[in-house]
Amino acid sequence: MPATFAALAVLIFLLPGFVTDRIIVSLTPQRSRTDFRIVIDSLVWAFVDEVFYRVIALWLGLQQFPMSYAPDHPQTLFEGHSLSILCLLGVSLLTGLIWSALSVWGFVFWLLRWLRITRSSGRVDVWQDVFTKHRRAWLRAYLRDGTMITGWPEYFSDEGDKREVFLADAFIERPVTVDNDAEAPEEATYSITELKGPGILLTERAEIVYMEVLPHDVASSDTDEEPQ
Repeated sequence: MPATFAALAVLIFLLPGFVTDRIIVSLTPQRSRTDFRIVIDSLVWAFVDEVFYRVIALWLGLQQFPMSYAPDHPQTLFEGHSLSILCLLGVSLLTGLIWSALSVWGFVFWLLRWLRITRSSGRVDVWQDVFTKHRRAWLRAYLRDGTMITGWPEYFSDEGDKREVFLADAFIERPVTVDNDAEAPEEATYSITELKGPGILLTERAEIVYMEVLPHDVASSDTDEEPQ
């Protein structure tokens, strides 16, 4: 077997894994990875794709790809394998989509927690846990200067290291200094400003100190519908 054909066979084996990994990275939040980790993950997915493909190929009676190669006629490498190539591509795409859906909804780690194998949620960090679990809840962001902003989290960053969130249907509460009598107890007073636009984007410069998850009957209706 020529060395070039061996290299091509290895490439054909690896490419579906890179396709699957690329889909998963595009559809799910990911921790930062080194180049070595990316290659390892792609190798794992390449093996998974190959197993699924061989099972489907055996069931459909497809030839394993690649089968043979004639050095004098390189075009024969792909002759009669069009359906096999499409099947292999379909397996890599479907594997990435299915795993992405299971990861986003947390089904795999829910099952593992139910079996008491792990306590991990499988998500990037607690920031991602809170925004994913309380997707329909209203949140109140407390800023360092004392300002409170309440709204529904329509968009949010994937990692807590970069705290950015877009709060829809939001209103702002700013602390107001009030001159009270010396004997009167001090009370916190806030001025409320309702936004005219669809919402407000809080970036890292807003300096979010913490987020409060409000009860579902606060600042929202009793229905399960998302605010518009």
